[in-house]
Amino acid sequence: MFQTFVVSGAALNIAGHGCAHGYPAVLFAQLGHNSTNSILNEHDISWITAISSITTFPVIFLTPPLISLYGKRKTHMISTIPAILGWMMFAFTASLPLFLAARLMHGLSFGIRLPLSPALVAEYTDPKYRGAFIVEDTLPMCLMTTYVLSFCLGLAPINWVICGEIFPTAHRNVGTTMSMAFVSIIFMVCMKTTPHLFVAIGVEEKEIKDDEVEKDEVRKSNFRSKKNMDKHPL
Repeated sequence: MFQTFVVSGAALNIAGHGCAHGYPAVLFAQLGHNSTNSILNEHDISWITAISSITTFPVIFLTPPLISLYGKRKTHMISTIPAILGWMMFAFTASLPLFLAARLMHGLSFGIRLPLSPALVAEYTDPKYRGAFIVEDTLPMCLMTTYVLSFCLGLAPINWVICGEIFPTAHRNVGTTMSMAFVSIIFMVCMKTTPHLFVAIGVEEKEIKDDEVEKDEVRKSNFRSKKNMDKHPL
């Protein structure tokens, strides 16, 4: 159950990034539909679509130092902050410079998150089920699903943000995606710090062993529960 909880938090975060990639298609359609004189031309649209890659690649190299300083759990929460700021920029503005800044923030968040996802899932899951959990959290599954969600449902007669609207603005699609980011942060807050980080920050060896013993007890309890279920199937 705990492992599913961890992977769900990571998957929600990456699903939000999928929405960020698909959102420009919906944004341009809404701007063209809601105003007689569109504030964006084709040149502006191409920049908004592509500019997030400028920050994504360089920021990937910041992830290892962040993990060394704060651990995977806190780095995951740090990576969510730029994404939330980017969605807030989309929600409260209709100017090209802030649209570009919002996309840069999304690229920054995605760059930190990209190498972090498999490592986070691998550390918090049991080796027996690790492969399945990493597959669940892989980019194609979440990204492509949310590409379709943000594009198809966003252009439908009933705006898809009705399912989770937060801000009553012209660009309403931000509500659901921001809620994904907030829920992901809540999931990460509820996770415990792992012994690997304890060693790095100089926590006493006894505390590390106590944490490992606690984890072993949880694993043994899960194993006993599984054996009982095998003996007495429903």
